[in-house]
Amino acid sequence: MKSLLYSSMLCLGLALTLTNFSCQTQEATEETLVPDSSAIFAINHIGLTVRDLDKMVNFYQDVCGFKVLSQQKIGSDIASSKLLGIQDVSFKKVVLQAPNMLFELTEFQPSRDSVIQNMPPEGPGMTHTCFQSPSWDPGYDKFIKNGIQPLSKGDHAIDLGGYGITYAYAHDPEGNMIEMEQLDQAVLEKSGRDSALLADHPLWMTQVALISPEVERLAEFYQKLLSKSISRRGEYKDNLKLDSIANKDQLELKAIWITMDGPAKMMELMQYQNPKTGPTKTQLPTDLGYHFSYETTNIQGEYLRMKEMGVDLISPPQDMGQYWAFYARDIDGNLFALRQVKEAESPYSAKNFLFAKS
Repeated sequence: MKSLLYSSMLCLGLALTLTNFSCQTQEATEETLVPDSSAIFAINHIGLTVRDLDKMVNFYQDVCGFKVLSQQKIGSDIASSKLLGIQDVSFKKVVLQAPNMLFELTEFQPSRDSVIQNMPPEGPGMTHTCFQSPSWDPGYDKFIKNGIQPLSKGDHAIDLGGYGITYAYAHDPEGNMIEMEQLDQAVLEKSGRDSALLADHPLWMTQVALISPEVERLAEFYQKLLSKSISRRGEYKDNLKLDSIANKDQLELKAIWITMDGPAKMMELMQYQNPKTGPTKTQLPTDLGYHFSYETTNIQGEYLRMKEMGVDLISPPQDMGQYWAFYARDIDGNLFALRQVKEAESPYSAKNFLFAKS
């Protein structure tokens, strides 16, 4: 869950503008200028590796109504193999266009043999992302109607503190955990969001939620990676409503938030102390579940900066057509990507997402 006092939402615009990227070399060179601070300016997309792509795309489209931006079927592609660090990789991908980020679902060829398990709230790893909606058109009802498996106790979203937001956790058809938040009129008005825009786009995605057995250590890593300060932290226990949301009795946890591009897009870092978050594991690109991607204005420089930081880099930047990208892992082994879009008006860029324009 976000801060108990968190009362704003949605992307309010970017502080940086995207510059065109015209470098023709495929990999970074040591002569590239390494930036003193991060050139990362946005969360670009949430990635979800699934077992049955068609089933999962249909599920999320039925609930959210997100537009299909692109569909890909890759057999044996050199750039994709280098990007993912996998020889002769084969996969199918569908990119859905949410109002303030992209939602990219991928099925790798061996994925249909993978075992589906429900993600526990205590992690470790990226346990969930969040879908927000207005309280008068609740996303919670839409997910329940479409057969999502509730995790939270009870038959309705839970009002945690009387400040205009209700919460619930659930598992999608493949056991991926999601959070559903419903925001009332006062919260939406405080954000300055255009009600007419919300009428056409009543569901949007928000945070990257990473659960760690050493949350302070992970927070230090992301502060350095992003050149950002912690926006809020808290420790929570002895809260029956919180117990009901996570369906864990006598829940205790520590949480740290780092605000990204707009108050609705957050890095949410948590450590469960009861039940205790278990040891981390190294995430492979083909593993079922979540990963995420940032966007940058200088991917070559960021690659070299992360190399100097000692980040676990899977590949140098690769030319993927409309954008350059590389994959890496944080100190807990969580998979993330970095992307630089080539064309200023590209729909793949965070600066052109619907909520970024309003």
